[in-house]
Amino acid sequence: MKTNASPKSFWCWLLPVAVLACLGVNYLYNAHPPAGALSNGQMSARHPTLLTPAGYAFSIWGVIFSGLILYTIWQLLPRQRAAALP
Repeated sequence: MKTNASPKSFWCWLLPVAVLACLGVNYLYNAHPPAGALSNGQMSARHPTLLTPAGYAFSIWGVIFSGLILYTIWQLLPRQRAAALP
């Protein structure tokens, strides 16, 4: 059976779904943690070590998630959809 959808099209649309799932799971876990679960800050305060990073070190996640979103938008542009998969 032959389909009109190309493998490239599948991968182009899988990325936005995966990024949205990633952002959604992260948001839900932080906004509504499971019963008895500790946040990263609470766990770090409970078990301090010499290697515990400063709170601002976690701001890198904003850059990482922004990069994921920008890459997702970029690869959905018509010019990128026409490019061959590596």
